[in-house]
Amino acid sequence: MKQSAKLVKTFGASTVAVAGTVVAAFAGITAAVKSFAAVGDAIDKISARTQVAAQDVQSLTFAFEQNGGSASDLETSIRSLNRNVLDLERGSATAVDNFRDLGLSFEDLAGLGQADRFRVAAKALASIEDESLRAGVALKVFGRSGSQILPLIENMEQLEQQYKNLGISLTDEQIKLAAELTDQWNIMSQSVLKLTAELGELFGPVFKLGIKGFALLARAAAKLVDFAAKLLEPFNKLIEFGDFVFDKVFGAGGGGSA
Repeated sequence: MKQSAKLVKTFGASTVAVAGTVVAAFAGITAAVKSFAAVGDAIDKISARTQVAAQDVQSLTFAFEQNGGSASDLETSIRSLNRNVLDLERGSATAVDNFRDLGLSFEDLAGLGQADRFRVAAKALASIEDESLRAGVALKVFGRSGSQILPLIENMEQLEQQYKNLGISLTDEQIKLAAELTDQWNIMSQSVLKLTAELGELFGPVFKLGIKGFALLARAAAKLVDFAAKLLEPFNKLIEFGDFVFDKVFGAGGGGSA
C-alpha cells in the first residue's frame, strides 16, 4: 500500500509537471502567433494606406529603423511626398520651387510607383550639397519626418539590399494571413466582451443582491462591535482602577519582582 501510494503520488506530480509544460508551451505559441499577427497586420495596413507594395514597405521600414526611424516615419514621409507631388501636378508655385531644388519635375515622378517615387526623391535629396538647403527641402517635401530622411538617404539602397539578402521578409501570403488573424482576434475579443455582458446581465441581479446583503451584514457587524465596545467600557475602567490600586499598594514595578 505504501508503494502504491508512493507510485500514485509520483504519477500525480509527473502529470502536473507535464500539464504545466503543455500550458507554458501553449502560452508561448499563442504569444508568438499574436506577435506575428500584429507585425503582419501593421505591414498590411501601411501598405493599404500608402499604396506601397508590402515587400517595399518591409525593406524601406528596415532602412528607416537602421537609421533611427520607424514605420510611422516612412508612412508620414510617403504621404507628404504624395501630397506635394499632387500639388506639383496642379502647378503649385511652392511645389515647383521645392522640387526644382531637388532637381526634379513632375515628369520625372509621374510614371513611377509609390515606392520608386520615394526612392527617386530621396536620392535627389542626397545630391543637394548645401546641408542647410537639404534639411529645409527635406522638411518641405517629406513633412515632419523629413529629419529622419537625412541619415537614410546616404545608405538607403544598401540597407534595402541587405534586408532582401537576409531573406527575413514576410511573404504576401503570410501578411494576408496575419491580417486575417488580427481581424478574427478582434472578432473573438468582441464576442467575449458580448458574452461577458450577457453573463453580467444574467447573474448581475444575483450578485447585486449578494453584494447588498454583504454590505448590510458588514454594517450590522460594525454596529455590533461598537455596541460590544461600549458594554466593555465599565470593565476596562475597572481593570484600569485595579491596576492603579495595585501600583499604589505594592509599588510600580517593584511588587511584581518580589
